[in-house]
Amino acid sequence: SVIITGLISAGPMITKRLRKSLRIKEGYFSRMNKVLVFGINGFTGRHLQRYIVEEELLKDFSFWGVDVSIEKLIDINYIKLDLNNSGQAERIILKTTPDYIINLAGILQGDFGRLMEINAEMPCKILDTIVRSGLSVKKVLLIGSAAEYGQAVELPVKEDIPLDPVNYYGLSKAVQSVYARFYVRNFGVNLNI
Repeated sequence: SVIITGLISAGPMITKRLRKSLRIKEGYFSRMNKVLVFGINGFTGRHLQRYIVEEELLKDFSFWGVDVSIEKLIDINYIKLDLNNSGQAERIILKTTPDYIINLAGILQGDFGRLMEINAEMPCKILDTIVRSGLSVKKVLLIGSAAEYGQAVELPVKEDIPLDPVNYYGLSKAVQSVYARFYVRNFGVNLNI
């Protein structure tokens, strides 16, 4: 639930602020803002879909949900994507020209190569596509993990402690965070993890 409220906003109050910041003076939207969500039918993606409906976000945003299998839970655009094909992800980004990108796609288990491909390389491809194409994406959200920081010395885990993963999953998410910082610092991509 905490993750979901942070996806598009940091909670209902920021959702209202986000809506307000997108309105033109007359109180209407100049156009529908597009949100591209990778991993829309995964565990977190299903919660996000419920959140979209509960918060009535379909009034203000046009959502495009992308996943390996499609189960249409709400009235949005769905696109089937093979996560092994990063070129397909690039084409989807260029086709939809989103204002916001949320990457919920990820795996917890598998061999190291597969974990890196899905959890680190795919987010890198998303960021690289934005930079190379010159798309004007307002915000990118990548999902991190406490596993990036290793064994917790104190709870809650603070994001300013050094990365110290103890398993392949944590390592793949730590690499995603390093990629993200690189794109923020070098290309000015507006993103949150």
